[in-house]
Amino acid sequence: MPAKKDMKQLETLVDDLGVLVYRTEQLSSFCLVINNALEGGNTNENQYIPAFELLGELMMDLSRKFAVQFEKIHSSL
Repeated sequence: MPAKKDMKQLETLVDDLGVLVYRTEQLSSFCLVINNALEGGNTNENQYIPAFELLGELMMDLSRKFAVQFEKIHSSL
């Protein structure tokens, strides 16, 4: 029985971490898009302001989700 309980806790942990991995991948992809645009030589700063604002929102969202998942994981231990 303890092995089944441990396996269920491990599955729950993996599910909880999956949300963070997905959000981190989104953030990484968005950073890559911004980086590629900057390396492309376009120097129009006004064009990047919305992208950086969105990047900030994505980072705040990841931070909130991380806090929620962190609490969820620790409450199940």
